[in-house]
Amino acid sequence: GTVGGGTALATQKECLNLMGCHGKGGVGRLAEMIVGFALALDLSTLAAVASGQFATAHERLGRNHPTHGLKEGDLNKELFAMIVGSRGEVTDWTPFNVMTGNSILSELTKAELSKKVGHFGFRVNYKEADGTLQTLPVVLKSKPTDIETSNMINMMAQGCGFALAMHYERHKMEIGFRHCHHREVLLAQLDNPQLKMFMPDIYHTIFQPSKDVYIIAMEFLSPEHYTLLDTADDISGWTEPDIKVVLRDLARVHSLFLPRDQQEWMSSQPWLEAFTGEKMGSMTSVWRALLKHARAEFPEFWTEERVTIMENAIDNIPQLWSVMESAPHTLVHNDCNPRNICLRKPGTPITLSTGDPATQRRSTFTPYSSDITMCMYDWELATIGVPQHDLAEFLAFSLQPNCPLQSRLEFIDFYRQHLQHYSGMEFPNERFVEVFNMACLDFAMNRLLMYTMAHTYKDYQFLPRVVNSHFTYLQQQVVKGAFSNTFKATKSKL
Repeated sequence: GTVGGGTALATQKECLNLMGCHGKGGVGRLAEMIVGFALALDLSTLAAVASGQFATAHERLGRNHPTHGLKEGDLNKELFAMIVGSRGEVTDWTPFNVMTGNSILSELTKAELSKKVGHFGFRVNYKEADGTLQTLPVVLKSKPTDIETSNMINMMAQGCGFALAMHYERHKMEIGFRHCHHREVLLAQLDNPQLKMFMPDIYHTIFQPSKDVYIIAMEFLSPEHYTLLDTADDISGWTEPDIKVVLRDLARVHSLFLPRDQQEWMSSQPWLEAFTGEKMGSMTSVWRALLKHARAEFPEFWTEERVTIMENAIDNIPQLWSVMESAPHTLVHNDCNPRNICLRKPGTPITLSTGDPATQRRSTFTPYSSDITMCMYDWELATIGVPQHDLAEFLAFSLQPNCPLQSRLEFIDFYRQHLQHYSGMEFPNERFVEVFNMACLDFAMNRLLMYTMAHTYKDYQFLPRVVNSHFTYLQQQVVKGAFSNTFKATKSKL
């Protein structure tokens, strides 16, 4: 109140006088000030909820997990002894910097979280049983949780406008990051020698959900043994034989998870989610908001013709996905590009399996011969999907925009023939290319548009080239009428 009671006390009276509300007639002014304050508080709170900042701030600044995650004190002799294992006794270790490439997400996550996340290099010195001193270069990869990852991406969405932030917040756990902190660790723990032939050596893993600790200790990919490391920005070093090595080995990896028993295993893993047409259709508002942002911010490579193709793809998600859902599915890397793929130089003691003998008897096909092998890492986005998705992404990154259509189709068929050979399954060319084209639209929708949002914050030098390369192919397919049966519910003319 403004009269009577405690309003005569010195401090209370002084405060009321400061606001011009003391005494008779001041009650209306005081009421207005209280209402204004309450309205401002409600508006601020609702705006934070709508943009995703309310939950993000509480999860980031709250006291819900004060001791969770990897801490500096956890980098101790006990941890490094588990990594070195039976090789010998750890004597000491020294850190070294690890280049992590173009990860805006890693930078945001490191800045916002109190625990240690990201890549950390260590040269671990140990003594063998005979007293010989050895050094093991190790990269520790500490994973943020899926909620932390999604919230970091949501911060980018917030900076791209209210509409995008609102739609992304609503679907942030459905866009492919759920269980991302589980996937790479659990895949690294798989007892699958054929898969591990195409991954870095894994020395140790830690999977502790109760403490939010998810760690992979892997070999340091040294230029001495590997080539074409982190080459997304500059693909000039990639030759046709290099691309063929990746396509051959990618077919080998995909073939491992096509048999029925592997299909059953994948579907039983709750952390290995699969996109569906229904799920993609439920997120139409997200894809439209991302496309609107791309069109407004980067019209130089998101041209009107390309935007129209994407508008048609979004309008026809059920038709697009019905084609893919009826095709064979496998384990796909889902981030299959030169940021996460390099080549292992000859001399590494790895022997490629020639596959099922029964398959060999049925086929006169001879696989591509090269002592170089693919090495694929960063599996946190792995999912169940058509193998053409990984193929579409790798070709978009590794082929220049001026690559002739016939050359790209020859690479597609090169991969198809190797997939047939290693899996023992038939993949008719016309049907395979049809599914590939749908996978290209899907990749543009749920990956290139996301890259474009991140491009607002960090200059992804590769992005204009990749978008141009990918859409050069898509536009050529539009001219050929490849999507005439898919784009039925069209609102925009091609």
